[in-house]
Amino acid sequence: MSLQGVKVVDARDCGARCSDAGSRLSMHGCSVVGSGRAGVQVQLGATATLTEVDVRGGEVGICSTTGGRVDVQGGVVSRCAEAGVQAHGGGQVSATAVSVHHCLCGLVANDSASKITATRVNVHAIDENEYLGNVVVVPDASPTAAAPPSPDRCTHCGASAADLARDDRKLRRCSRCQRVRYCGRECQRAHWRAGHKAECQARGER
Repeated sequence: MSLQGVKVVDARDCGARCSDAGSRLSMHGCSVVGSGRAGVQVQLGATATLTEVDVRGGEVGICSTTGGRVDVQGGVVSRCAEAGVQAHGGGQVSATAVSVHHCLCGLVANDSASKITATRVNVHAIDENEYLGNVVVVPDASPTAAAPPSPDRCTHCGASAADLARDDRKLRRCSRCQRVRYCGRECQRAHWRAGHKAECQARGER
């Protein structure tokens, strides 16, 4: 099954589920909001590729269980009651360039048979554990220059301008350099401490 640009809101159990051995789920640019159990669940040997997804709410954002395999490329997982990304029962997750924030736990692999591999994953504003269990954080050794900040997303957490607009909020530029944008003061302060303080330069000084 292939989904593109689909929005799922307030699903009672899972926003999207792939549960047959050998079956494949592909989601690109999709939004899953307020699911009861999991935003996206992959199980029983199924596989899924998630690209630039926005998963918000529910107990777990993205869950791989009983031999399921999930590849997440870009996107945001936020405001989950238990974990942003979870693997258990032999589930496997590979996450690259994903922002996980405002969850009880960030990335959780519940048993030794399960594994989460995280590359350039931004985990912040977590209540308890950012990483728990068999989570492998791959250092980014790429010598290439960082991509310019997106004008449509918070530089720190990845929240989109469209999502903020639904709550009558908007992205605000850094008042000094005017290059990066933030959804609020919390992300602005966190990004400043994470390194923007050293790179921020007033427009007249460049």
